[in-house]
Amino acid sequence: MNQALFQIFIPLNYNDGTSVEKEKIQKTCTEIGLHFGGYTLHETPVRGGWYHEGRLYHDQHLTLMVIADDNAQNRTWLKNYKPILKNRFCQIEIFILVWEIEIL
Repeated sequence: MNQALFQIFIPLNYNDGTSVEKEKIQKTCTEIGLHFGGYTLHETPVRGGWYHEGRLYHDQHLTLMVIADDNAQNRTWLKNYKPILKNRFCQIEIFILVWEIEIL
């Protein structure tokens, strides 16, 4: 079975700039860990910016990563989980990346 690295950008701030509660981040890690059997959370914030409807938003996020089977079931689960994350973190968008990998 092919493996994939699923990378989820977890925001540290809501779009209005207020801080996300740590409990929401922990809940997300717990849910991911329960579904996939584990996770890695990079706790050093990454910064970025993006434009939406003419407004520049500045982001800081953590990177939550999972290595799992690259199959339709896992991809579908994450697609269904994405709206939950958008709602939980009050975000216009949540990025979930999929990288095909080979473990040596």
